Order: sequence, then C-alpha cells, then structure tokens
Amino acid sequence: MFLINYSQDILFVVLAFAVLWLTVFITWLMYYLIMSAKEIYRAARSVKEQVDEMEKMITSFKQKVTAVSTYTVLAGQVASKVVDFFRSEITESETFKIKKNKQSPARASKKDTKIAEDSESKDFMQAEL
Repeated sequence: MFLINYSQDILFVVLAFAVLWLTVFITWLMYYLIMSAKEIYRAARSVKEQVDEMEKMITSFKQKVTAVSTYTVLAGQVASKVVDFFRSEITESETFKIKKNKQSPARASKKDTKIAEDSESKDFMQAEL
C-alpha cells in the first residue's frame, strides 16, 4: 500500500502530477500549433494555385492580344492598299473622262463637266497637301 511518510514524498507526488499536466499541456499546444501550420500551408498552397492560374490567364491574354495586334496591323495594311487602289482607279477614270471631254467638247454633258471640275479641284487640293 502507498504510504506517505515524509514531506519529501508529498513533494515528489506533486511534482509528478505537475510534470504530467505540463506534458499534457505541451502536447495539446503542439497539436494546435501543428494544425495551425497545416492550415497555413493549405492557405499558402491555395494562394499559390490562384496566382499560377492568374499567371496563365495573363499569359494567354497577352498571347491573344499579340495575335490580334498582328492581324490588326495586317488588316490595316490591306485596307490601306485597297483604298489606294480605289483612289488610283477613280483618279485614272476621272483623268480619262477629262481627256475625253477635252477632245470633244461638243459631246460633253453637264455631268461630265461637273466631274471634270471636281477632279481638277481634287488635284489642286492634293497638290497643296
């Protein structure tokens, strides 16, 4: 049977219970610290995944903008060539009508005369530019 004979025995029993409770407290504290670290790791991993997704989206957007800008420049050049072509065709057509009207003024109609006058004013405006 357990007999307490001296006050030193009481001290050892109290110290044993104190060490036991200290061990339980440290174990409980370590458990919550480890669980907190695990949650922090999960949150950091989630943030990293979201940042990676954002990076992929930005890269994809950048590639699409680059592709669109390439096509836009190409479309602008094509449009410029088409406008230049039609301008030259209109100018050649008006020049031909003017030459035709100068050769036979009796046959020139009012419409042809107006076209000739418009053409001359356009030539004058382009010469100023």
